[in-house]
This record gives sequence, C-alpha cells and structure tokens, in this order.
Amino acid sequence: MNLIPVAPHSEDFGLIEYELQLQLNAPKLKVSECYVISNPHVEASYMNYFKTLTPSNVVDVFVPAKNIDQAIADIEENGIAVNPQTGFRFRVGSFEVDKSKPMIEVVRLTIALGNTLNHLQPSTQLNSNTFSSDAPTSGLLRAGYHSLCISENHDYIVFNSAQIKTCNYIKFKGGSNLDQPREEDDLCEQCGRELATIWCKNDNAKFCAKCDAEAHETAIRQRHVRMTLAEARALMECCPHHEDTRVEYFCTVCQTPVCFQCKMIGSHSKGAAASHQLIPIKQAYEEALEAASHKDPIFVKRKQEIDEKMQDADERLAQIIRNEKDVEAEIMRLANAAIERARQLACEKAVTVRSSKLELERKSAEMETLSKFLEIEKKYSGPLSFLAAYDRHSMIVATMQGTEDLPPDLTVEGDLCVFGKLDVCPSAEKPRQSFMRDGFGVRRESNSPPNQPQPQKSSPPPQQIVESPKPAPLSPPKQQVQPAPASPQKTRAKADSKGAAEAREGTSKGGKAKASKEGRKTGKNNKKRR
Repeated sequence: MNLIPVAPHSEDFGLIEYELQLQLNAPKLKVSECYVISNPHVEASYMNYFKTLTPSNVVDVFVPAKNIDQAIADIEENGIAVNPQTGFRFRVGSFEVDKSKPMIEVVRLTIALGNTLNHLQPSTQLNSNTFSSDAPTSGLLRAGYHSLCISENHDYIVFNSAQIKTCNYIKFKGGSNLDQPREEDDLCEQCGRELATIWCKNDNAKFCAKCDAEAHETAIRQRHVRMTLAEARALMECCPHHEDTRVEYFCTVCQTPVCFQCKMIGSHSKGAAASHQLIPIKQAYEEALEAASHKDPIFVKRKQEIDEKMQDADERLAQIIRNEKDVEAEIMRLANAAIERARQLACEKAVTVRSSKLELERKSAEMETLSKFLEIEKKYSGPLSFLAAYDRHSMIVATMQGTEDLPPDLTVEGDLCVFGKLDVCPSAEKPRQSFMRDGFGVRRESNSPPNQPQPQKSSPPPQQIVESPKPAPLSPPKQQVQPAPASPQKTRAKADSKGAAEAREGTSKGGKAKASKEGRKTGKNNKKRR
C-alpha cells in the first residue's frame, strides 16, 4: 500500500490536526502521520451528487478505522462501501476513541448530509423528541431528505455511497497526547496553590503575584527579567522545524513561526519566502489575542442567522401545536354535531315506533282484559247471567273483525348512515370545495352561495348523518281477525255481523245502542225460527 503522505508543516496538515484537536477537545494533540486516500472516481461521483444537493450541507468527520469493515487499501481504491438498506453510520462534531491505545488510527471523510431527518420514536405527542431505538433503514427517508439523524449525540446515517468522499488516513498517539489542559499546569511554582501570572526569565519559573514579590525582595533579584505569563509564552515556544531553537518571528504571509535557523538556512532563507515580512512572535501573539477578543463579523452574522432560524423553528413548532389543538377541537365539534344529529334522527324514528307499539299494547291489553273477564263470568256467573254476558262479549268481539283501527304498518328502519369523509390536510393541499354549516352544525360542501341549490359533485361530501334512501318494505296482506265461534245454543247468522258492523259505524252512544238492539232482535228471531 503506497499512500501519499501529507507534508507535516503544510497548511492541510495543520488544518487536519486542528480539526482533530477540536473534535476530541484535546489542544495538545499532535498528529504522527497523515496520508491521502482520495480516489478520482469516488471524488467525481461525490461531486456529481453534491451538485444536486439542497441544502449544500457538508461535514468533515473522523471515523475510527476499526469501525469500518474495510481495509485502508480497499477504501483508497473503492471508497466507503455503503449498504443501501442499513446505510453508513458516523458522528458529526466529535467521535470516541480508546485513549489508552498507544496509537490511534482514524479515517477523515467529507460527507454530504444535505437535508437531515430525525429518526424519532413513533408518538402522537408533538412535544416528544425521543429518538427511536429501532434500526433505521433507507425506507424511513422521506422525499426531499438525504440523511437520518438517529441520536442526540449527532449520530447520522447516509444510504448512498456517492455522499461520501474519502480524504485522509491519520495516525496519532493516545495517552497524554489527548490530555486536556489543566489549571494545575499554570500554578505558581513557589506555593503550588495560586495561579501563576508572572514569568521570571532568570529563574526560569512562574510565580503568583505574592510569591513574585517575596522572591524578588532584594535589589539584586529585582534586576531579574520578569514579564507576564502571557508575554512569556510567546518566547517559550520552540520552532516546529528546529525543536532546539526558540521561535523569534512570525511570517505574516505564510502564517507560520520562524526561528533564527529558518531565516538563515531554512524555509525562509531563499526564494520568495526570503522576502516575506516577519514580525516578532510577541507582537504577533498580542495582535492575535487582541483580534480574538473581538467577534469575527462572519462568525457574528452566521450565529445571528442560526439564532433567527432556531427562533423561527420554535415559533413554528408552537404554531403547529396550537393548530393541532384547534383542528382536534374542530373535529370534535363536527363529530359531536354529527352525533347530536344522529340522535335527533334516531329519536324521531324511535318515537314513531314507540307510538305505534304503545297503541298496539293498549289494544292487546283490551283483548286480554276481555278474555279474563269472560273467564270470570264462566266461573262465577249463573246460566242466565253468563248467557247475557257472553252475548255482550260476542257483540264486542264482533267489533274487532277488521284491522282498520290498528296503527299502520311501520316503514321506519335503523337506516342511518355516515357518508362522505372527514379528512385533515395542509391548507396548501385543501380541496376546492368550501364548507358551510347546516342547521345542525354539520358542515356541508358548497361551491355556491348560501340558500342556492348545490350542484352534483363527483367528490365525496363531508361526513354527515343521513337517512339512507331505502325503498319502503311492501306491506304484508292484511289478515282478517275472525270472531270466536258461537256455542251450539247460539249460532250467529249474517244478520249478527251486519248488526255488529252497524254498531261499529255509529258515532253516538244512541246509535251504538240502537245498532246493538237491532242486532239482538235479529238474533232472537233466528232462535224462534229454530
């Protein structure tokens, strides 16, 4: 494997080292080796994908080599292999390494994130922001999105190998190379308790203000060259090219430190670099400190734009939550109105049925009472009394021959149904039909002004409760109720029925009595004939 190394003192090398320091929070980190593993074919595929990317969201990430199931030679030749279903996972802004390892290997990648989508736990709670523990797949990507964010630690997954450009293979030491700065490093070397603020060049030591005064009380010691610790740091650094030589200058063109040997026999001894402007390292350091104390306009503008977008996102999220509550309330109002309408229609039908049933129950009770009373007469009355009672019973039964007095056959049914649909969609996708509320509070579709006939439409109307237009069932043929058969002693003739019918048609008590009398007289004449 013949990899091309990156020059240790080049700008690319320094930038890679700084990115590693930033993502591992290790200001002391020094890169041991750095190689180029880019591939022209992989880079061309990446650039073609990048041209179509909106937004052009690109990140530089470091992935431990042990987390990639490929050899470095294979990565250099073919790029990162990505499973189109399960994708390639990485972390943005930081990464984890085993600091106890003597040497750590990582791969630097440039990845086109594009539009990212959070892989959240399925929930109906709009305030929920819990990431799902389910394994993400490419099927979860919505249209217009290019990557999934799968954790609060900014872990992402991409499913297209064209989104990944391989850049560098890097090695650096673990252990103290990854240590973070500690306040203990700047403690006074005299007392070991207070932070040092003064450096004594003669003593080659740093002191706090109190110890400095005590250590330099005598006139001879007061001649020592002392300076602030910040100033001293500028004079204590050694040249990266000549480790045994202190840095004295800084090149404003190359933005690199220059020592005496660099100027005499090194990088700035000949060529164009020999004419570069050099300033004392102390001056460069102070100017950099001063510049760093002020916010960079680019930084300020970008931070402001990000803050504005975050505020807009918060406002829109609050608006979405309010809108969902309003829509839910409207749905409940429409549902309650439809339910109330259904109850009204059902009640009307129920009243019709109950009215008919109650009248039938009354007539049934009359017949039951008539039958029971006849049984009492049979049991307790004498012959003459029973004959009279039975005669009157027969006359009453004769009035029941028809069914014209019964309630008409019922035609109402449990035929209420829901038609149309109640749907929710963004306002930009809403149907052309407007909705108008009818007298029952249920919305109905309309393209016409109120109080005008509605045209027929092919699209389904909104959800309403209606009576189904079912045909009324055919009435069964009426069955004639025949009077009970007479006893052998009292056989009724047709005249009995005629008299009974006349009695039924009478409208006054006198008419009924007269009809009854004529019926009885006819019956007696029939007896005499027998």
